[in-house]
Amino acid sequence: MPSDPPVEAPQRAKWRERIIANRAISIPTLTVKRFFEIDGMRKANMMAFNLFICLIPLLILTFGLLSDMRRNLSLGQVFVEQFHL
Repeated sequence: MPSDPPVEAPQRAKWRERIIANRAISIPTLTVKRFFEIDGMRKANMMAFNLFICLIPLLILTFGLLSDMRRNLSLGQVFVEQFHL
């Protein structure tokens, strides 16, 4: 049964470094490639739009419920204090 000749240590180190370098480059490259293959930009925009449409009314409703508990709280004052306007 013939066996392969042993690979020398420097060759093995070069081979290992080349594989690691390819893996480091190929994973992000494949991820970006797949993102554009599945039309990821359109899907990301749709998700951002849907979150915006859902979260703004939810924020208003939540603030309305919380402001009933605290009579001296106003939405404008919260924004001024939060964003240091």
